[in-house]
Amino acid sequence: MNKKISTPLAILIILLVIAAIIGVTLWICPIKDIVSPQDETADWKTYRNEEYGFEIKYPKEWMFNAESVGGRDNFLQIHLSNFQRSDDPICDLGFIGLGIQVGHTKYSEQDFKSSIEHIINTDWMGPKGSIIKETIINGHKCFEVKPSGGDSLCLGSAYFIEQNENHYIRATSGSHNNNQQEASEIINKILSSFEFID
Repeated sequence: MNKKISTPLAILIILLVIAAIIGVTLWICPIKDIVSPQDETADWKTYRNEEYGFEIKYPKEWMFNAESVGGRDNFLQIHLSNFQRSDDPICDLGFIGLGIQVGHTKYSEQDFKSSIEHIINTDWMGPKGSIIKETIINGHKCFEVKPSGGDSLCLGSAYFIEQNENHYIRATSGSHNNNQQEASEIINKILSSFEFID
């Protein structure tokens, strides 16, 4: 006589077999602790400035200095570096630095990209350059400019970040030739930490 197994009993048997397979697999190969991605800037210091409407993180062991600068733009100048650089135009071995100017006034008659091209070809104090990359930093346009020439071997890329419809941020990096990859990574982390306050 041929007996059929009822559908509910068949489903129960299948579920028990699946549970047994999972149980044996986990017993033989236990799940390792799942590591969530770590915020690499979690132990960094944060500088916040309500007047200029931003905050930025930087490595806790780095040197930091901020001062207001008058003149046409009346901007905030920030200096960050992993150590005090000497006055020698030949860049110190291992040096990484970032100068940030917040609050520059944009040229109102031009779009941001045209304004930056005008600045780097006519008004920029320092070596001329060309835009090599356009990106977004926390929702704000950013143009990376690679300078050409210049008398300092510490000169790296400059970054122009559109802060709002009237102002932009200029950040200029510098590092020794032996650590340009490391410098680029840390500079990008610092710039990516920019938060704009309304």
